[in-house]
Amino acid sequence: MFGFIGAGVVYLRTSDEFTKSNARNSVNWWLFMFGAAFVLLVVGFILSTQGDIFVILVTAIAAVLGLISLAFTIWAAVKANSGEVWEYPLAPNLI
Repeated sequence: MFGFIGAGVVYLRTSDEFTKSNARNSVNWWLFMFGAAFVLLVVGFILSTQGDIFVILVTAIAAVLGLISLAFTIWAAVKANSGEVWEYPLAPNLI
């Protein structure tokens, strides 16, 4: 949540094109992650009536997505620090 808010504020406030491009990529990633989390929440809620194994499976998928998100955010920061614009894999260009 804080990654989305921070990147959104930077995107709206900056005039530097490099910074704006990195912030746009981050906002697109976080919008994608919010969508994925919402789908997992709905699927987990629906499948929870079928058994606990599905809840455990959905929780494991959510944990993996969280770790991937953390790794991608760190990697994007490293790339930005070296002067490169990095687009997150799988993230659509919504903005």
